[in-house]
Amino acid sequence: MGLITVLIVTGLGEAKNLLVDKKFTIKPVIGGFILGIFLFALESLNEELADRLDTLIIIAALLLNGGAVADTIAKGK
Repeated sequence: MGLITVLIVTGLGEAKNLLVDKKFTIKPVIGGFILGIFLFALESLNEELADRLDTLIIIAALLLNGGAVADTIAKGK
C-alpha cells in the first residue's frame, strides 16, 4: 500500500501546483521519494502500523490538496 500512498500524495501535490498555483515544482516529487523510502522502511519493521499510517497520510493529502484540485476542476480552469 506504500506505493499507492506515494502516488496519491505526489499526484495530488503536483496537481495542486499545476492547476491552482499554475507552476511546476519538483518539491512534491522529492517529498514523495522520501516518503516512499520512509514507508518502505516502516513496512519492513511493522506492516500493520505502516498500513494505518498510509491511510492517515492519504486522508491528510486529500484534506490539504484535494479540495483545491476538485474546485479548480469543477470550475473548468
